[in-house]
Amino acid sequence: MTLKLLLRIRLLFSKKIVFFFLLATFQINAQSDVTRIYTDWNGYWTSNKATLEGNRPDDANNLLAFTWKNTTYSTGVNNTILDTKGITYIPQKFRALKIQTLGSSTSTYFLQGSMIDALPTTAKLIPSISGSTATGAELASRLTDGDNGLSLGTGIANIPVGKAEFKIGTNNLNLTGLNDGFPDLIVTQVADPGGTSSADVFKFVDAAGNTVGTEISFLFSPVQVVGTYSLDLFNMNGTPSNFPARFHTRY
Repeated sequence: MTLKLLLRIRLLFSKKIVFFFLLATFQINAQSDVTRIYTDWNGYWTSNKATLEGNRPDDANNLLAFTWKNTTYSTGVNNTILDTKGITYIPQKFRALKIQTLGSSTSTYFLQGSMIDALPTTAKLIPSISGSTATGAELASRLTDGDNGLSLGTGIANIPVGKAEFKIGTNNLNLTGLNDGFPDLIVTQVADPGGTSSADVFKFVDAAGNTVGTEISFLFSPVQVVGTYSLDLFNMNGTPSNFPARFHTRY
C-alpha cells in the first residue's frame, strides 16, 4: 500500500503520505473514517462509495473537501468551486507534510492517474525519473504534489516499514488547535491496503528519536471506500509494471 499523510496543524500545515480513495482522520488516538470526498477532477467530482466505469478520476485532481462525522471541511485548495456547487462546509487549510525522501524496495511502485500522460493505450511516467532508478526525493515528490500537496492522482505503493519520515519546525505547530473537535490528521490510501490486521503507526519524535505525545496506530483494511479511480503503475526504473494499464483501485 502507499501513503500520503495529511497533517493539519491548525491552518499552518498539513497533508498526505498515502495512496487511496479511502480517507480517514484521527485525533490523538481515535480513528474515524471520512465518508465523502470532493475533488476538482473534470472541474468538480464528489463520491462516497466505489464508482463505476466512466465516473472514475484518471487525471491529476486535488482534494477540495471531505466529510467527517457528518460535517464537511474544506482543504483550502479552491473553496470557490465548493461555493458554486452549493456545498456547506467549515473552511480549513490543509497542506502536505513536506517529505524530503522515501525508502523503497523491489516491490515499490509509482502510481499515476491513467491519463496524466495523455496516452489512452500506453503508459509513460510523468515526469520521468532522472537516472536508472528512482531517488528518494523523486519518490517523495509523488506524495507532496498538486495544489498544497493534496493531489489524489499520484502516489507510491509499498513504502517499506519505517522509511517515511518528515521534518517539521516547531514554528509550524500550533498546540491551541488540539482537542478543538476539528480533524488534525488525514491519512489517504489510494490503493488496496495490504493485509487485514497489521496497523500502520504514526508518531512525532524529537531530534533524539524520542516519541512526543501519543503514538497512533491506524488500520486501513476496514476503512470505507469513498471512490474508484483509474491508474497506471510503474517500476522503480520508470518503466510500466506488469500490472495491466488502466488498473482500477479505490480511494
